[in-house]
Amino acid sequence: GTTYENILDLLTNNPGNILYHVMIALTIFGALQSSINLWQEDIFPHIRRAVLGFSLLLAVRFLLIISAGAVELGLTDAHVLLPNADRAVMTLSLVIIIWLWVFPDPTHLADAISSFLVLFVLTIFFISQQWWHTQQPEIAFNSTFLNSGWELIAIIILILGIILIITRRIDGWGYGLAMLTLLFFGHIAQFLNPDVESDYPGAVRLLELAAFPLLWSISNQITLKFTKGMKVKGAGNVLSTGKKNLVRANAFQSILLLSDKSSSFTTYQKLNKLLAETFNADFNFVFLPPDSNGQVTIPSGYDLIRDSFRSTLSIESEKISALITAMKQLRPLRISASSSSLDTSNIAITFNLAQTGPLLAAYIPTLDGKKTSLGIVLLSPYSGYQWSRDDQAMLNKIAVSLGPIMQSKDQIEALFKELDETKKKLQTVEVSLNKIKLQKQESMSKVEINNENPGFEDETSP
Repeated sequence: GTTYENILDLLTNNPGNILYHVMIALTIFGALQSSINLWQEDIFPHIRRAVLGFSLLLAVRFLLIISAGAVELGLTDAHVLLPNADRAVMTLSLVIIIWLWVFPDPTHLADAISSFLVLFVLTIFFISQQWWHTQQPEIAFNSTFLNSGWELIAIIILILGIILIITRRIDGWGYGLAMLTLLFFGHIAQFLNPDVESDYPGAVRLLELAAFPLLWSISNQITLKFTKGMKVKGAGNVLSTGKKNLVRANAFQSILLLSDKSSSFTTYQKLNKLLAETFNADFNFVFLPPDSNGQVTIPSGYDLIRDSFRSTLSIESEKISALITAMKQLRPLRISASSSSLDTSNIAITFNLAQTGPLLAAYIPTLDGKKTSLGIVLLSPYSGYQWSRDDQAMLNKIAVSLGPIMQSKDQIEALFKELDETKKKLQTVEVSLNKIKLQKQESMSKVEINNENPGFEDETSP
């Protein structure tokens, strides 16, 4: 046969069949890992959608592995289950891939249609499987109408996807168009010229190996889109969902710099009020690292709704273990209102709140960046506002930017305390010197009196 036929034969029979599945799975896993790394950066708001899409792609591929496992256990015959399952997985993958490329932003209608298509594909699989498992084992799947039917469904889905991606022209649409076009030609080749002696679509597999690496560009396009938005619109506009906190970070620094000579307590109050107004937080407070006895001091809290400050409190570190763990790791923390975390209930008791609502925390680092100098906690006990990943990222950036300022203020305050102590010591020394000087003057006065009356002692002596 020709080279093309030999390649298709390799991809539809072992060991090439196994190699194909491994390469596709590794490609998807690589794209998933890249997206997870960006997700952990807490900067790119839509990367979570890509993580979900790649996870679903990997999951449907595992369906084939489960099917192969059932064959190995003797629960079913490979010829009966795998050909039809292979087509279902390929078609489901097309729906997910188009969803990833065409709708990178949350769209309820697109999500609903994609979910319907998934259910439609699964329904077609179960119906077609009922017919296929009754056929004679010598009949190849590619020679039946099921092969043509699956390929026709795939081609229609791909045509719709290509039209959508050209119409919407989202960032990186050229890569998406290239991927869908490659897959389209693979399914056209399988539809027009299938290997009627095989159960598997060799042409589709060959073009999938060429197309799937383009999935890696989805994460790159999300990064480029975010960067482009910051350059074109400006940080303030792009980050409007985060309440323009990056822009206002400089205001925090300026205000704190102007209050260098104020006490830490006053600075904590100013910081609390600024944070509450910036993030529109119902309630917030700052807290210090635990002392040697495990007590956490809360020097100041602020209730935005009542416009009132809360006095200094303390709480055992064990009662806010999640906050303390995040503090040690210098990582921001979000706790939802539905969480079973004891931190929120203990905080509510400490501040006499009916509930805390969702919690958002970040930590101001020391100059060396290894420890925490101050913790910041924002709460939504009244509004129930759900803190987003944007809010978390922005609060963390503000906390990091305040690190050098708060550290220098602590150093200045320590210096003032040291100067006060030195001044008191000098005053004590001065008092002692004055006493010594006075005693010396009295002694000299007595000596002068004795010199003026030299016989005084002789006359009075017996």
